[in-house]
Amino acid sequence: MDNRPQILITGWMPKEGRDILEKYCDLDFCNSEKPLSKTELIQRAKNKDGVVIFMTDTIDKEVIQACNNLKVISSFGKGFDNIDVEECAKRGIAVTINKNSLTEDTADMAMGLALANARNILIGDSEVRKGTTRGWQPKKNLGRSFNHSNLGIIGYGEIGKAIAKRAKGFSMTTYYYDPTVESVSWGAHKCEKLEEMFSKCDFIMITANLNKNSYHLVNRDNISYMKQGAFVVNVARGSIVDEKAIEEALDANKISGYASDVSAFENKKAKECPQYISSGLLEKTEKTVFTPHLGTGTVETRKELSISTAKGMLSVLKGEETEQLITSGEANMN
Repeated sequence: MDNRPQILITGWMPKEGRDILEKYCDLDFCNSEKPLSKTELIQRAKNKDGVVIFMTDTIDKEVIQACNNLKVISSFGKGFDNIDVEECAKRGIAVTINKNSLTEDTADMAMGLALANARNILIGDSEVRKGTTRGWQPKKNLGRSFNHSNLGIIGYGEIGKAIAKRAKGFSMTTYYYDPTVESVSWGAHKCEKLEEMFSKCDFIMITANLNKNSYHLVNRDNISYMKQGAFVVNVARGSIVDEKAIEEALDANKISGYASDVSAFENKKAKECPQYISSGLLEKTEKTVFTPHLGTGTVETRKELSISTAKGMLSVLKGEETEQLITSGEANMN
């Protein structure tokens, strides 16, 4: 690369990844946790060769068409539902993601959310802090056992498999639903239909990508097939579930709990994007647990993501092969 590529980093990114890019590129670094407006994004990206983006950015057709020099868009994460991949493909713009860097911490988060929800950990913490408890009581705040239960995983990619691995330590029987995955690992049993898995499982964990086929995949109709009193845990994308249907299922005591690290209001591309989590869900403090997208929120993973993102971008700019590229099949699913 004789002429140094011009790269925009749209938000805060750890130094480790920036250092890798700076050896070969000139950086326009937005050291901020506040997303750029579309106008600002276009203004700063229009003459760049590459852009590092985050899940709070929306890279739609308008942005892509305004940036004629773009050769690569690198997502600081695994999801790419906020990128118009089809338009990128038309214009020969490569898209890279981090397929494996966030696997372990996200799997840990899923297990933590399930335990917090099923064992009433947040409720107990609140009572201790308020001084409304005097310790052990025989009937109050009884939860549900996590060990030796049946676990269902929607989306059996790397995160789903990492959850199945952890589930073995809890002596769980694991099932999964993923039409794209045939191979069995960690003793998980494949279910051909989502409803089949729902009927068997005490805990449902969502790790699938958000695309046209998975939007509201968990909805009012198939929730009716869920095992009575099941728990639903979402560490993928909020819009994969119909949050209104979840609220109704909690009201009807069809499911016992909903724990989520992601919310539908984050999906800015959706036609019906809510402003926030509904008050009906937020008020169900005894049945719900919500965290603000902390799945990859560890010091170690943020550093690893920055390094991986930088390496993926440089591979494209140097004309080298990289497994981080979105394939044509993945692009067509978006």
